[in-house]
Amino acid sequence: MADRLPAAGGLTGVLVYLGIGFGATVLTQSSSASIALILTAAGQQLIGFDAAAAAIIGANVGTTTTAAFAVIDATPNAKRVAAGHILFNLLTGVVALALLPVLLQVVQMANGWLAAGGRPEPALAMFHTLFNLLGVLLLLPVADRIAGVLGRLFRTVEEDLGRPRHLDDTLTGTPGLALAALHEELRRMRRLVLSNIATVLAGAEPRPQRLARRAEAVVGLGVAITEFATTTRMANLPRDEAAALPGLIRVARYLEEASRLTPSVERLRAAAREPQNVAAGPVIEAFLARLRQSFSALSDTEADPAAGGLAVAELEAGYQTAKSGLLRLGADRRLSVERLDSLLDGFSGCHRLIDQFAKADRRLRQPVEPESDGSDDEPASETVPDGQQAPARQSDPD
Repeated sequence: MADRLPAAGGLTGVLVYLGIGFGATVLTQSSSASIALILTAAGQQLIGFDAAAAAIIGANVGTTTTAAFAVIDATPNAKRVAAGHILFNLLTGVVALALLPVLLQVVQMANGWLAAGGRPEPALAMFHTLFNLLGVLLLLPVADRIAGVLGRLFRTVEEDLGRPRHLDDTLTGTPGLALAALHEELRRMRRLVLSNIATVLAGAEPRPQRLARRAEAVVGLGVAITEFATTTRMANLPRDEAAALPGLIRVARYLEEASRLTPSVERLRAAAREPQNVAAGPVIEAFLARLRQSFSALSDTEADPAAGGLAVAELEAGYQTAKSGLLRLGADRRLSVERLDSLLDGFSGCHRLIDQFAKADRRLRQPVEPESDGSDDEPASETVPDGQQAPARQSDPD
């Protein structure tokens, strides 16, 4: 086959065709399209077999630009995947170029054994598969190390927030230390939730996407805490220490739910600026001011059960006052039924946040109190005034 088709013309020619394959993929943003063009050109004897092979290597490397463009504004995990893709293709391309004469000889021999009729297309397809398999074989032994390196790249503040700082798997075999670490991590999680709420209430978060990522980071921390607590529970714990773990898991779940609900405060702030809600503006602003005051007080009351309970009571009172104000506006026809329902839904989300944070705060300030049978509802349910439970929903529960 190589005797009938023109060659690439030495190292310079190989590099030229490598650049052609790379450029074709960059322009089309599709390695499949560029490889199809190369195969067509080789089949019509417009380029030689070795030139086509070099161009295929370039097309394979060119896919790295597609991955790079795709993750410009993507999540850190997506950027790590793209970096892994780029690393694999670059290393595979270098190895394929270094071993190009050997690979071409192997492929041409295999092509003859398969009786492909001297056509270059099957041999080039085989060449493309062969050097990618070679790349896999070379990188597979060091895949864990590469994953570790990539895991340290593109880290965001939110990801760092979501990583446990006090938990260590080596502590699960030492119950006393494990429980102390759980308490410390839960207190840190509580502070993160308060910080997110304070940021929203201050109006200092210009990007809702970042707020959502911070909320999800807290949720991820809660998952890590729950997994650690579950692992510790399976160890040989004394009876009293094992009995405390369900309460700690509940605290993590309550704080997770409060974190998920934090964006509802931002939505309520946005609703206050809408022209159709001008009549409700003072009510909303008063409620938000009360939230700022009470959550600010909670930031300083971690070790003061009495003051913490007072701050939580202020939050509940603020919600009830705001709700009554909205209902009066609706009764006076200053708000349409649709706007009233929409605002009540927004207030309900904030009330749900208050409810979940209050339960976590109470349990965290009294971590040794025995687990009750239903005195606190799970994060998936909502408390109604008569003490019974109703399914969680968006409409106002009261």
